[in-house]
Amino acid sequence: MKEKWMFWLLLLSFLTGCSNPAAEPSLPGLRSVTESQTMDGTAITKCSEILANIWENYREEERFLVYGGDSQNIVADGPGDLNIADKAMLQQGFFLTETLCRGVIEGAALEHLLNRNAFCAGVFRVTGGTDMVQMALQWKDRLEQTQWPGGRPQRYLITQPEPGFLLLAYGQTSILETFLIRMNQAYPKGQILVYQEIPQKISPQGLLPTNTGAIFYYLMERF
Repeated sequence: MKEKWMFWLLLLSFLTGCSNPAAEPSLPGLRSVTESQTMDGTAITKCSEILANIWENYREEERFLVYGGDSQNIVADGPGDLNIADKAMLQQGFFLTETLCRGVIEGAALEHLLNRNAFCAGVFRVTGGTDMVQMALQWKDRLEQTQWPGGRPQRYLITQPEPGFLLLAYGQTSILETFLIRMNQAYPKGQILVYQEIPQKISPQGLLPTNTGAIFYYLMERF
């Protein structure tokens, strides 16, 4: 019991030291996942299913701590659905433009638990008749104009795993290369639209983009 309390005190000290209230958006009260989501990463929407199929192909030694969903509905250890009605979240967290937000009708995410700039992937189902190439180019331009905090991603990936779905991912080169391999295994007929380096633009704050709220939720589920 004493060791457990010591752990939580150390955790609290760590989170207090890492957070920057002026730079990190505050997370509204973290709560249990909705009925449409489960803690084992079970796919609910087609977007979640696509990410789950890719993640299931990972070998044990390739895996890392992940979570899915958004701050309102966090899913541990697997992909989770996004609230596409939250346009601010889509624009700030996934760099979708207003035009892209209007074309999205469903979404899901899978991210690195400790640093989303190391790996972040979102799958979005778009309205019929959408020009996927133009949509990909809009996202590419938005991403390349981003002023990244410290820990800048190295590459980004835009693919179309299935007709009507756009997969957007960014992160470290080694992680994205593995993701690309596992995605090709799950969706061999998928189309790679863009896969290239992100221009180096570092924000003057030099803040580490830690997922403080997700880390706390993740640990709460295990203690």
